[in-house]
Amino acid sequence: TEKSCRENISDYDIIHFATHGYSSSENPGLSRLILSRDTSAAPNDTKNDAYLHLNETYELALNADLVILSACKTGSGKIIKGEGIMALPRGFIYTGVPNVIASLWKVHDEKTKKLMVSFYKHLLEDGVSYSEALRQAKLNCIKKGFLPMDWAGFVLIGS
Repeated sequence: TEKSCRENISDYDIIHFATHGYSSSENPGLSRLILSRDTSAAPNDTKNDAYLHLNETYELALNADLVILSACKTGSGKIIKGEGIMALPRGFIYTGVPNVIASLWKVHDEKTKKLMVSFYKHLLEDGVSYSEALRQAKLNCIKKGFLPMDWAGFVLIGS
């Protein structure tokens, strides 16, 4: 739930959101991750409405080194001259997270799962950097015959 996310998110070095996402290039503040609804929350409680909006990510207390936004179009948004792209990764980077992995287009659930499992395998078993683990996971997808639309949209933003 959004409430649980807010209460526990600062406890982790790697945060992985595997959920649905919504990106608005017209109004980036409406871009959001869709979480589970907290049935005990008041109907008009915007802090527990099951949506983690871009503007709400600026308020999070994070200690993470990596956030993975494994949802559709989490890296796309509105380009603002002099500012760059207003998208979900921006809020996490603003809070001090040095690395964010996001998607640039709609992604297939099952193929994304396989990409991410491969990413973690390389990260944990091979002890490589985030960028190398993502590169190796993408190469694994190519070997399995995945189409570029199934793996190429994930990008690492940060160091």
